[in-house]
Parts: sequence; structure tokens; C-alpha cells
Amino acid sequence: MTANGRRHRVILDCDGVLSDFVGGAIEVFADLTGHRYRHEDFKKWELSDTVGARYKAAFYERCRRPGWCANLQAYEGAREFVDALRRRAEVYVVTSPLPGAVSWMHERTEWLTQLFDFDAKHVVHTSAKHLIEADAFLDDKPEHVEDWIMAHPRGTGVVLARPYNAHARTIRVPDYATALVYLLQPNH
Repeated sequence: MTANGRRHRVILDCDGVLSDFVGGAIEVFADLTGHRYRHEDFKKWELSDTVGARYKAAFYERCRRPGWCANLQAYEGAREFVDALRRRAEVYVVTSPLPGAVSWMHERTEWLTQLFDFDAKHVVHTSAKHLIEADAFLDDKPEHVEDWIMAHPRGTGVVLARPYNAHARTIRVPDYATALVYLLQPNH
């Protein structure tokens, strides 16, 4: 419980935290380029920077196709992480929709319902994550966490370490177990 009597609230990003967007991208880039990339090859947020700008439009066109979002894999341990959070907090997913992907939001909500038992009311589709009130926030994009911390200075914002976010200037955690420690601490 928080000081005002409500349950501790944690918001999570989806891609890069629960769903392996990069793993899906690796399959698309293998098809487009004939080269099999690895997760650790992607050192920048814009994945096409690694494979070449000429593939960017074709990559996003594939991502916008119906079924692509629904077929992403969950990270190993993600379900157990969410379950552990739920035992001690109210958990929401705040996820950015892919512009131009007409089925993305529906597929993402269904994916979260099927794999993580999220009620649709606990899934928020927005890129303006800083507008969402919570006690703690976990994302893989440092800029999202920085913006959220500016809007919620009493909250705890944490970046889940991925090869493409080594430049994070906020708390960056290596795994779900460490994320739990930060996300569940009482606010100051």
C-alpha cells in the first residue's frame, strides 16, 4: 500500500520488456538481407542503423502486417516476473502502438491477455508514457524513463538493460530479479 492507501502501482513497457521485438526483427532482417543477426548486434535504438537504412521501410512494412505483433515471443522469465509483481502491486502495461499498423493495438492486447492474463483495462496504448500515474515504471527506452521521471519525481523509473540502451543515464538493471527490487520499493 502507498501512503494514500492505494495499492502500489507499477507500469511496464511491452516491447523490449515483456515481448522480444528484436527477436521478431531478427527474423525479418534475415529474410530481407540473408544475414542472421543476433540480439547483441543491435547497439542503437533504431534497429535499421545496424542493418542499413535501405532496409528501414521494408522492415516497418513487415512489422505493420496483421499477425506480426501477435507472433512475437515473450522473453524467458517474463511471465514469472509479472506474476511476482502482481503479488505485491497493481500492474499495467503501457505500450507504444506502431504507427500505421492497423491491427497492432488489438493484437498487442490479445497477446498480453493470452500470455500474461492481463485484462484489457490494464493495457494502455500510448507513446506518451509520462502521462501515466504510477509509483514505478520499467521500460527499455531510456528516454521514456527519463520523461516519466521528470513528470513523476517521487516515482522510481528503471531501464531494463538491452544492448541498444547502454547509454541510459537512469537506473539500468540487468534482469527481472533486480527490476523487482527497484520497482517494489516504497516511494520516497
